[in-house]
This record gives sequence, structure tokens and C-alpha cells, in this order.
Amino acid sequence: MARKKNPRPPGLGQGSGYYTQEIVKRLEQAFRYSGHRPYRLFDDWTLLVEACLEALPGQLKAVAQTGRFAPDTPETVELFNQIRARYEFPNHPEAHRQVWEAFAEAFAMLLESAEPGLWGEGSYGEFDCGYMGPDVLGHVYMTYANSDPAWQAQFFTPYSASLLMAKMCIMNGEREVYDRIKAACLHPDNILGQAVVLASLVIPENGEGEANLHRDYFFNRVIPAAMGPWFEPILIEEPCIGSGIMVLAAASQYPEWAVKLNLVRFYGQDIDPICVRMAKINCQLYGLNGYALRLAEAVSVAAEAQQNRQNVVVSPLKSVGTAIEHIAQAHRQQPDKPASPPDELSFESLFRRAMQPVVAEEVPA
Repeated sequence: MARKKNPRPPGLGQGSGYYTQEIVKRLEQAFRYSGHRPYRLFDDWTLLVEACLEALPGQLKAVAQTGRFAPDTPETVELFNQIRARYEFPNHPEAHRQVWEAFAEAFAMLLESAEPGLWGEGSYGEFDCGYMGPDVLGHVYMTYANSDPAWQAQFFTPYSASLLMAKMCIMNGEREVYDRIKAACLHPDNILGQAVVLASLVIPENGEGEANLHRDYFFNRVIPAAMGPWFEPILIEEPCIGSGIMVLAAASQYPEWAVKLNLVRFYGQDIDPICVRMAKINCQLYGLNGYALRLAEAVSVAAEAQQNRQNVVVSPLKSVGTAIEHIAQAHRQQPDKPASPPDELSFESLFRRAMQPVVAEEVPA
């Protein structure tokens, strides 16, 4: 009698499920080279992803200003060394390199999966975008968990249900943001804010070209500065955050500019540290809790370093990939800068490998 396969969540291979499928393939490649259980592989991979995303804004600034990546922090070096030690095998000296490449390709797939964003046409803000929608990381977790009894097969709320609940609970998020901005600008002690409100009357609503640039600058730089300490951010709390899918659904109900300017902030907790890590990564991938501002600042530094002021980005970026592309362009313009050794296990080596085209390899059985 044929052995029954482990159950997998529905929707695999549809919408965002494509990325789930591809990331799982890379983690399975790492398994074949290392023999470590899925729990250990996923834990190590998400630790690397978290460390890389945390370091990314600072590294992008360093590349823009010097043409080189900055040295890793002692904490990052220690983390990478700990993970490397688990994948060094005397009888297979190339194993750690192959595992590292599998992790890097999975990281690249994860970055690409977040490109549609949570807002606008063709984004994950719609219902029909796969079983877990933007939460590719949570989908990978569940798919891999079912093959490892140690994880007790956790399942998270499907994105369609999460989005439905978010729409029911947040019926007019944009109006709420505007009301709080208005209250902050018109506060009796906020003289600058009141002047800015009057100045906004001369900003054209549907300007193009230079007029649109002025509009973006006004709403993305002047208004936030004028609100000062009188703005009260909207706080969203998730008591059992899981992989953060409810947070992503809630974020999609507020304007993109408000979320990426950190006017809406998201908090949560969970008893599982891996779940907390996944939620943090998801927040970074979609620019929540100020991460989009950190990336936008790095790109602005890149534009200034190139003495190309007209390209300075004054609004938060669409995605992590957009920021990476800006910095890659700056890096290509400084080819004479030496790079770190290609076999070194560092942020730079992982990042460079992740930015190369992803091609599946044959791996030993």
C-alpha cells in the first residue's frame, strides 16, 4: 500500500503559492546537502533573513557612500558563524556552500514575493491572491511544519478570512488617519501646523510633473514635520500574532502612505519565538513600523552621493526590491571598489548571491 503523503495547505501553486513552492524547494535542497530536520533549516534560514533585513538600510547607505558594503556587526558575525558551524561536514567540504546558496536563493524568492505590495491594483490587497496571500513566509512554515512532527502542524488564518475580518473591523481607515492629522495640525499650540493647513490650499489636487513632485514633497515631508508631537498614531495590536497575516490584512485597510510614514503602527506577541520572528520579517518586507522610511532614507543618501539631486526620493518606496535596485545602480557606477572574498559567509556574500538569477540545481539524493 502506498504511503500517504503529508497534507499540505490548499492553494499551493496558485498566486503567492508559487513562491511558497519555490522556497520550499530550496529548503529541501538544503536538507539534502545537510541532513538537518526542517525545523532546524527553517529556523536558521529565518534567522539569516531577519539579520539581513535589519542590516539592509545601513548597508545600502554604506554602498551608496563608499561603493562597498560595511563590515558586519559583531552580533551578525556571531550569528553567521554559529549557523555556518552547523553546516560544515568534513566528508563533504562543499556542503556549507551549497546550503548557503540554497538559503540565498530562498531569500531572493522571498524578496520577490513581496513586490506586489499590499495596496493598489494587482497587489495582495485583493481576495484572490492565493491561500496565504502576502504571507509567503507563514505558508512556507505551515508547509514545512507538516513534514516535521516536532512542530505539531501549526496552521494560520487564511488570507481571505484575515482580509474579511480586517475590512469588517476597519471600515474607514483613511478617514481616521485624516482626522488625526487634522487634529494634530489644528492643535491650539501648533502654530506651524495651522499655517501648513492654510498653505495646503494652493497645492493642486491632480498636478503632473513638477506640480506632482511639489505635492509629494508637501504631503510626505512638510505635513509630517508640521504635526510634531501632537499627532497620535493609530495603534493596531494582535495578541496572537502568528506569522503576522492579520497585521498585513489590517495594514492593507489604511492608505499606503500613512502606513509607510509610520502613522499607523502594529504590535503583537506570541508564545512561539519563530512566529514573532516571521511577523517581524513580514512587517519589514511590506514597509511597516518605519522600515519603509529607513529604506527611503538610504536611497536618498544614494542620490546625494551621486550628486543627482533631482532623483532624491522624498516618499517611501514601493518595496524592499525597489530600494535594492536603486543601490545596485549606485554600486554599478563604482566598479573599482574591491569586494569581500566570495567564499566568506557574511551579509555581503549572502546578499550578492541572492541578487543573482535563481536557477534550480541538481542535488545529491
